[in-house]
Amino acid sequence: MGLTRMLLVVLMLGLIAVMVTLSLRSRRVVPTELAMERALGRMNTTTLMATVGGLGFALWAWFTLPTVYVNATEVPGLLAALGPIVAGLVYLAITAAGEASWRPPSGPRRTAHLTRRPLFSRAAPWANRILWLWVALLAAALLALGAVAEPDGRSIAGTSSTSGPFPGWPYGIPILVGTALVVGATLGVLALVARRPAVRDTTPDDDSHLRTVSATRVVRGAQLSLGATLAGVLFLAGTTASNAGRDWAWPAIVAAAVVLGVSFAVTFRRVGP
Repeated sequence: MGLTRMLLVVLMLGLIAVMVTLSLRSRRVVPTELAMERALGRMNTTTLMATVGGLGFALWAWFTLPTVYVNATEVPGLLAALGPIVAGLVYLAITAAGEASWRPPSGPRRTAHLTRRPLFSRAAPWANRILWLWVALLAAALLALGAVAEPDGRSIAGTSSTSGPFPGWPYGIPILVGTALVVGATLGVLALVARRPAVRDTTPDDDSHLRTVSATRVVRGAQLSLGATLAGVLFLAGTTASNAGRDWAWPAIVAAAVVLGVSFAVTFRRVGP
């Protein structure tokens, strides 16, 4: 990676860090108790580190994998196609480390509320819906594109010749496996959120709210990973289909832009009560 690209990555990471910090500071809930304030501060630090780590890897992959490592696998460009998924796994791994490091209350006097918790901490409904929407659309798109691809799975037939690269089965199967890993990792981190110790000196409602905020941030990062993957698949399929003269080329390209925009909008949406 050249010096210019490295500087661009640093600038973009700085911008991302500022955006994430502002979105965390502009939350609707203003803590009035010291315990809540400390807990939210810790959660904000974990979210910021995980976001910078995940998007930092994504930016590096964007600049490097399609060029330097384009032929690193038998399927050209496969690592680049898996870049957003790996970035999502990095985000989830850092978040998991933060969630696993919460310590139980200590001292001569320890109290705990008897509250029945679900196996997986529940995120905000809008975040859950978007996550599962991307999973369903990504699976449907990969199945459809694999069906219309040529036998080599990397091209599509045109009026006079074939065009490529095209996200057929050689790309679709690894992406589906990666999608399953992201979903599994998301559920694992949500289980950590549900099982972490309660925050001392908070009410059950406050503690439940803190878990909902954490769970929503987990799901937001996962949906961005899958949304970016879906957008990349649709954009690559659309541009290749345009060269092949297919009617659905431009709708696929427009859909890619819409999916990516919605994914980022969901990522930076504030978490309310």
